[in-house]
Amino acid sequence: MKNIFILTCFLFNSVLNFAQNIRDFSAEKFNDALKNNTGIILDVRTSKELSSGIIKNASTIDFYDKRFKSKVSKIQKEKTIFVYCRSGSRSYQACKILIDLGFTDVVNLKGGIVSWKKLGYPLEDVVISDSEETQQLSVSDFEQVLRKNNVVFIDFHTLWCVPCRKLSPVIDALKNEYKSKVLIERINIDNNIALSNFYNISSVPTLVLFKNSKEIWRYNGIISKFEIKKLLDTNL
Repeated sequence: MKNIFILTCFLFNSVLNFAQNIRDFSAEKFNDALKNNTGIILDVRTSKELSSGIIKNASTIDFYDKRFKSKVSKIQKEKTIFVYCRSGSRSYQACKILIDLGFTDVVNLKGGIVSWKKLGYPLEDVVISDSEETQQLSVSDFEQVLRKNNVVFIDFHTLWCVPCRKLSPVIDALKNEYKSKVLIERINIDNNIALSNFYNISSVPTLVLFKNSKEIWRYNGIISKFEIKKLLDTNL
């Protein structure tokens, strides 16, 4: 009887913890929260559903993707995560997964994108090219790259991550600007899982600077072009 009581308390507390950490917002409250928050928006619908439009700046990971848990684990945990799907069911399940992974501030859109549309809130077209950056590098291949170049700057990212997509023009501009001085590359971790695991890439975007084959600097998240240039110039 005592064990049953302990188990019951454990299950009750687990459910209570989920309820405390997952905030269930109406479309109106969800929209208001987005205006005043610098968190991450996550759309967990299928690619077919995305064709109808997404909330501005939403990252997109299909809830039915067999690597869903692995992918969302790469989202920055210190951010508020705003999750939505079509009707609110998958997104709530996704919120539970996020809580289980250690996220502490998770918001679910009650009623999903259906409730969002009913209030006339805007959507935008999703722009993701699955054909981009399909190169694959083994750990040994990458180590060879490091040996051949004194200074290497890597942007570990994914195509579904909006902060990554916002940073990509900066990285591309720097790559052109420093092409004779620093090897600058963007590596899609979804296509380079072994490499990502070897270098312990726990969130995206992650920027890493290598010098003489050794990691000397790492940063998670978006950083200004000025700060990156300052870093590169210091290590030339």
